Amino acid sequence: MPGRCLVGLKYFVHMDWSGCHVVHRLARPLSWRADPPHRHEMYDVSPALAALPSSFTTLEAVAAGISRRVLARLARRGQLIRSHRGVYQQNPGAQVEVERWQILEAEHLARGRAALLAHPGHALSHQSAALAMGLPVLLHPDMPVHLTALTVQPRSRRVDDLVLHHSDSIINDVVEVHGLRLLTPERTVADCLRTMRPANAVAVADRAVGSGATTLGDVDRLLETQRRWRGRPRARAALALVDPRRETWLESFSFVTLHDLGVDLPTPQVEVFDEWGRFVGRVDGMWIAEGVVGEADGHGKYLIGLADVGGPSGRAAALRVVEEKVREDDLRGLGLEFVRWDTDQIRHHSLDVARHVAAARGRGDLGRFTGRLRQGDRWLDLSEHLAGTVSTVLTA
Repeated sequence: MPGRCLVGLKYFVHMDWSGCHVVHRLARPLSWRADPPHRHEMYDVSPALAALPSSFTTLEAVAAGISRRVLARLARRGQLIRSHRGVYQQNPGAQVEVERWQILEAEHLARGRAALLAHPGHALSHQSAALAMGLPVLLHPDMPVHLTALTVQPRSRRVDDLVLHHSDSIINDVVEVHGLRLLTPERTVADCLRTMRPANAVAVADRAVGSGATTLGDVDRLLETQRRWRGRPRARAALALVDPRRETWLESFSFVTLHDLGVDLPTPQVEVFDEWGRFVGRVDGMWIAEGVVGEADGHGKYLIGLADVGGPSGRAAALRVVEEKVREDDLRGLGLEFVRWDTDQIRHHSLDVARHVAAARGRGDLGRFTGRLRQGDRWLDLSEHLAGTVSTVLTA
């Protein structure tokens, strides 16, 4: 029996290299025992890996019971990713099937955690900090991780898939979110407004202010301290477009993109009632003076939380589409014009969307509207909108 010995065994027989049997007399009987595993044999490291974060150092792995040799073997097999010297990432490819944006988000945050381990004098900033805070960021696989130095550094630089932003004499306050070191929400919003395309930056700011993570006043005061910083005029212009009443990234991105093309910002999240006071629907945005509804439709609006497209959840999504069509017909029946676009159209054919909006506003007439409008807990005076005396821009 290979690897084991029997109680009371006095002779031991084995075959030598030439094929002859050799008999050995044992000095004393042996008891049952199991030989220890060979040093080269692999052992199950799953429990140890599960106890480690998505990114960890070699010392943390050794403390969890995983040797350096096993770490190297796991990296060769693709179970771990060696992102920096002495820093490993667990491969997110082993995750259960999820939405693509969730995979991209998890991968980016894992790279961010690894970058913080490799650059301990830094904090996540810009889009990376926004993502860690749960703010909406338009992701692509090659987007670099952004870090800002917490001590004075003379210049910014790009290192592989990292952007290391410099720091001058300004104090860089930090917060911790899910074990990640980040710059504060107001600093993150200010940095995004300075460096990102306005439509993307305003989407971040809308959610940050709307969720209570920061305020327009806090961001404004921080921008005052960045007088000579690159992009500050752009940030000032974008801050004027922030409106936390918008509810989704697509709404914010759409309306600011249209604004850049010369389209006035619509009033967001308007509730529409018929002449008898019955609720008809709440719309993403409305150009009230012309009686035009604007709706930004992402696929997630109908498929959110639905994994089984061909089964009951898929039928539920189809039912939502039908309900949306009925809602649109009801709004048109009250005398409102209606224009709709999706994510692909506003991102890649925004000029066509702007033309459709302009055409709808040309056809629209608030005088034909037979219902009532409400925003929040306030009923809107349509006579003021007919006279053109109402501003739809939110003030701080």
